[in-house]
Amino acid sequence: MVAEHKWRLNTTPASYEQLHLSMLSGLLGNIGCKLEEGQNGEYLGARSIKFFAHPGAHLTKKPGKWIVASELVETTRLFGRGLANIDPQWLEQVGGHLLRKQLLDPHWEKKAAEVMALERATLYGIVVYSGRRVNYSRVDMVGAREVFIREALVGKEWETTLPFLAANHKLIKQVEDLEHKARRQDVLVDDELIYAFYDQQLPADVCSGYSLERWYREEVKNKPTLLQLTREELMRHEAAGITTASFPKTIRLGGVDCAATYLHEPGDARDGLTVTVPLFVLNQVNDERCEWLVPGMLKEKVQALIKTLHQRPRSRLVPLPDTATKFADVLNAPENLALAVWWMPC
Repeated sequence: MVAEHKWRLNTTPASYEQLHLSMLSGLLGNIGCKLEEGQNGEYLGARSIKFFAHPGAHLTKKPGKWIVASELVETTRLFGRGLANIDPQWLEQVGGHLLRKQLLDPHWEKKAAEVMALERATLYGIVVYSGRRVNYSRVDMVGAREVFIREALVGKEWETTLPFLAANHKLIKQVEDLEHKARRQDVLVDDELIYAFYDQQLPADVCSGYSLERWYREEVKNKPTLLQLTREELMRHEAAGITTASFPKTIRLGGVDCAATYLHEPGDARDGLTVTVPLFVLNQVNDERCEWLVPGMLKEKVQALIKTLHQRPRSRLVPLPDTATKFADVLNAPENLALAVWWMPC
């Protein structure tokens, strides 16, 4: 055959790797991967067949996890004869065109600033490798772009010095603070609308941190507010009454201005208003003063107190929300401060 095809003979002997690479090109159907321990040395072969190493196989070492057989012979059971240990990476080199590849779990990786996926390859049903990290944008740019926008931009999982992202996060935090103060969860728009904003602004080929930075640094020269959200775009409606006067950042207790934080999380121990009091003035804080709420929360407390009245007097105060609003306005008036301090603890 060599003479017929006029092939040139090697002048140096072939190495173990060269010899078995050439054999694998015609014996890919005879490869085997050793099953888990406890399977009596059984190998999983191509197309889900199972075979055993022939007892007469002569190897300098015991058959490893990956082998190739020169032939498969069935007697009492299926045996592989003429065995040789192989490296699974050779299968990718020789039979790469036969590998069936799957991409699993596309996800954003903060350190690489790219959307990655885990690749799994099989040859005739045998898993050659699994969990190999690949750049998802090289296979599915549309899918990578969606993951990038959702996880890196909307999900705040990207660390960058680009000014628009920090400005957007700061504005979102301000709107979230309004929600906590107003004790309602319908002020900030949902993530889908924020996603739609970025999706509309970004080009189709921007699907990673590097590609966004490269595009942004050129476009921002012509449009300084590029990719910056506005307060109107983030709010479904105006949070009426949410002012610094109604929800102050500090409350004076014990002669000291103490920081006040707001949280709307029913069931949480910190739900409502939390005031951080320095230790050195803790013994000077008046208990009755702690029962006095900020003006913005007074209406809810008044309405709750009205609901505890008997039916006959309560019926005169219908509608209760309007009545509670009027009471709160009167109690918050500076000239009625003394009345308010007396009435609220009751």
